[in-house]
Amino acid sequence: MKTTPEPLDDASALAELSERGMIETSHSELARRWGWSRFRVARKLKDWAAAGLITRSSTRGGQRTVINVLVLQNAPAQPRSGGAQVALRWCSPLRLGAALMAAIGLAVAYYGVRINAWYGSSLGRTSEAAALLAGLSAVGDLVALTSPTVAQVLWRHRRRFEAAIGGLLWVVTSGVAVLAAVGFAAVNIADSTAGRDQAASARGVLVDRLAGLQAQRRAIGELRPVRVLEAELQAAQATAAAVWRVTAGCLDITRAHSAEACSPVIRARELVATAQTRDRIDAEMDELAARLAASPAVTVADPQAQTAAEMLSWLTGRPVLAHDIGLTRLLGMTLLPQMAGLVLLMASALWQIGRMECQAS
Repeated sequence: MKTTPEPLDDASALAELSERGMIETSHSELARRWGWSRFRVARKLKDWAAAGLITRSSTRGGQRTVINVLVLQNAPAQPRSGGAQVALRWCSPLRLGAALMAAIGLAVAYYGVRINAWYGSSLGRTSEAAALLAGLSAVGDLVALTSPTVAQVLWRHRRRFEAAIGGLLWVVTSGVAVLAAVGFAAVNIADSTAGRDQAASARGVLVDRLAGLQAQRRAIGELRPVRVLEAELQAAQATAAAVWRVTAGCLDITRAHSAEACSPVIRARELVATAQTRDRIDAEMDELAARLAASPAVTVADPQAQTAAEMLSWLTGRPVLAHDIGLTRLLGMTLLPQMAGLVLLMASALWQIGRMECQAS
């Protein structure tokens, strides 16, 4: 039975050419030897020639090609030890960058999967439904994570239909993931800002009340204690003993003589009432000060959005609302987790470019 050879990678194919030296062959022969398609052979030979790795010329009416490897043909053949493989793997700085980007993409993906799984579980009415929705959200995120890179590989191998399906899968799963991320960010940000707004409102009420009491307290000039003023009231009542019964204790004054006799009593009563009001205000001010000291120092529901809006208004000279900043932040936090698949796609592209540089070095 005729078996299909295991496809070689680019480095192995170039090394195989180097071992054979200058050869005359065809795209079909190389395709059979390497397990490639003829189109891939033609494209790769063109890339190697453009990179200066080989020279090629056509013979016999263009049906066969003479290939000469320029870079690798004089290098001594060495077995591929583990150390050599490591050196080949990291010979290009682009590969280090690709590894770093891949790590970043995986980190973004980790948090994105957790976010969407959390929100999916919050939609379930029972524990089983919550687990199922969380798992479905996580699987959808993983599809969105891997589909761009898979679509790129399929596209490079001329599998256009399958690559288009991969792109469609990414669009659909990313759309669902965006909705889940919107729900997560909206719920948590709204809850946080609502809590801060409630705390800021409560603190504002206390501050306003304290300011009002302080204004009232500044208007009171009486400083003597109530007990001293009450003693003066008792002494004043003795001076009004002649009209005390007639005026019902200087409360029902109808004559000028009675008013004159009760005048010290009335004045002493006003001072006592003022001192009592002063003491009540002082006690309430002390209570409000204690409550303010114990309350969180929150004055703005969303300080980030408020400060950013003020800065943009100052820079642009146009009014910017904190609500607009909040929506922009929500959009960014929603889209950021969906970038993981694209980051991995760029990491894969960098890795391939680094691989070509390693082959050329």
